[in-house]
Amino acid sequence: MPRTVQPQDAKDACWILEYLIHDLVVARQLYDLSSDIGKRVTVHPETEKAVRRMYISHLLLALAKFSEFYGKYSWLLPEPQKTKCRAIQKELTRRKVRDLRNTFIGHVLNKKTGRPISNADIDAAFNAATNHDVHAFLRWIHVSGDTASPNSVVGALEAAHAELRKLHAILKPTVEF
Repeated sequence: MPRTVQPQDAKDACWILEYLIHDLVVARQLYDLSSDIGKRVTVHPETEKAVRRMYISHLLLALAKFSEFYGKYSWLLPEPQKTKCRAIQKELTRRKVRDLRNTFIGHVLNKKTGRPISNADIDAAFNAATNHDVHAFLRWIHVSGDTASPNSVVGALEAAHAELRKLHAILKPTVEF
């Protein structure tokens, strides 16, 4: 039997989507800004790697939050948006984003061995999450300057957000900073 949509469910889902969209867009913009600065000034390779890892980690955390959103609120989404979000969820599972978050991003010790996580292990996990192509990964998440891009994660979330707002008469964005 279908669930009855409560107004608060739709508002909560919209708020979470706004939060995720903002996090994904801003992290991508900051990554681009950092890369641009790196072209104009001397940046130590260790610093560049740490900055890249920080931005990618933030994106992966936001994507893991999307998985949580999808698990809780996918039932609210109309079919076209649900189909796009389901595809994103499947891709996140294939890329083992949740495993990366649970194992490497939030910890310094390997739970199985009790030893520090090695650079090789971290690099392998990040390479799996990005398909060995950081720039393609970033384009998959968000095309800078184009939030309506239907083939990006942000584009799919924007479409889901707009449809939820329209269907449930949520008149204005609910995020307040």
